[in-house]
Amino acid sequence: MNKTIREIDKDINRCKNLIEENNYLEIVIGLEELIDKYNSCIENIKKYDGRVWNYSKSDLEKLMKELVGYKKELSIREYKKELAKLVDSSIDYIKNHDTLNKSKKINIIEVIRDLHNISNEDLGKEKLWEELRIYIRLASDEDIEVGSKLISIINYVLDFDKAKNLVQ
Repeated sequence: MNKTIREIDKDINRCKNLIEENNYLEIVIGLEELIDKYNSCIENIKKYDGRVWNYSKSDLEKLMKELVGYKKELSIREYKKELAKLVDSSIDYIKNHDTLNKSKKINIIEVIRDLHNISNEDLGKEKLWEELRIYIRLASDEDIEVGSKLISIINYVLDFDKAKNLVQ
């Protein structure tokens, strides 16, 4: 996935350079290549069908915005997948943690699921931080193994929030 995102970054930079150079022939060639490359991935690119060699600089600007949106979508999808893996592995760890009683395990697993749910909410930076402070305090009251699992998830939720608000 990171390779794909790096490739999209290159194409976004290519768009920026083409817009800056403002060479009609290069803009058209760039658009044709990028439309062919992303036609199957980005829905809104299909609107360019049938306009062969009939483009403008504004078409390239619109395409660049579509690429930025696609990059954001892929980044969010990747973060969600990685966060789900982290949550699942943390829950497995807690279930197998020998020093915790059953009630404590249930509570910590609930906390982990709450953190996962918070990651899917659109709270804004300040509200998110306010929500996570509670869990940071809770993590600091646990032993180092359990606390570090919770802190890892909290950090990932914060990173995920940044990815959702990704700006090119």
